[in-house]
Amino acid sequence: MNIVTNDLCVRWLIRLVKKKRSPDDTHTASAKARTDDERMTIKITDQDFPPLQEYIQQQCGIVLRDTQQYLLESRLQHLLSMHQCGTFGEFLRLVKEKNSPVLREKIVNAMTTNETFWFRDSHPWQNFAAHLLPQWEKELQNSLHKKRIWSAAASMGHEAYSMAMLIDDFCGSRHKCAMKNSVEILGTDISTSALYVAISGNYDEMAMSRGFTPPFDGYRRTCFKQTGKVWEISSHIKKMVVFKQFNLQNSFITLDKFDLICLRNVIIYFSDEFKRALFKKIAQTLNPGGYLLLGASETPIRYTRRFRSVKLGDSVYYQLKE
Repeated sequence: MNIVTNDLCVRWLIRLVKKKRSPDDTHTASAKARTDDERMTIKITDQDFPPLQEYIQQQCGIVLRDTQQYLLESRLQHLLSMHQCGTFGEFLRLVKEKNSPVLREKIVNAMTTNETFWFRDSHPWQNFAAHLLPQWEKELQNSLHKKRIWSAAASMGHEAYSMAMLIDDFCGSRHKCAMKNSVEILGTDISTSALYVAISGNYDEMAMSRGFTPPFDGYRRTCFKQTGKVWEISSHIKKMVVFKQFNLQNSFITLDKFDLICLRNVIIYFSDEFKRALFKKIAQTLNPGGYLLLGASETPIRYTRRFRSVKLGDSVYYQLKE
């Protein structure tokens, strides 16, 4: 009898607690979990930030402003956890002691911005097809040389493949095209993780939703094969581009000469000193009369006198002075 009575009392107490429980208890528990996660996030100190700034700039040329501590905290957090480091200073000491190429590569992959999409900004590529390709076709009719293009910050391949699609379309619309098999495209990037996507030529729905606006919307249908949620670029387009890892801080001598170098939306991350050195190397790597294509807000004019701005349609290209 006492056991039954005690059991009933326990059940009554449980029901009473449930009735009195605040409807915000679940929210409070979630908030506590978030607070615990925030406590686990390692913050970078004012003392640890400058050495890491310098290290990142040495490895990939990227200049982090003093207000960008949050970038290191968000992008390198997982590496600190992986290597069980309690501070960013401890992590940098580990990096230097190990001197591991694999770890350096992981840091560079984490810090580089791979924001890109197909036919970015539209107008430069419309004018590439409407003005530069016809000019090249005339030049190639009486030449044994090939035209060479370098997508110097190729990321996941969108820019290089965009040009390949335009060249393929240009030649396909002509019975005899002097450029067929006479244009080489090189895509390079410092990020191995980005290049992995470029070389595979496989893209998800998010990547395929960006950039295929008129007049380029037809290429999504004609230059890709969809399998489920994966879009694979056509083999004949893929064969037009060669990808490889390259650090823009290195010598350009092994790359040979180019007729067009695309370095769009990249130099904004570099120091003035690096920009001057970079434009000097680019000028030495372009063929006479070759072109440089930068982002809309970028210009070489402050850093070198080797280029003059020219209009191709309504787009600004920078041509090497002869």
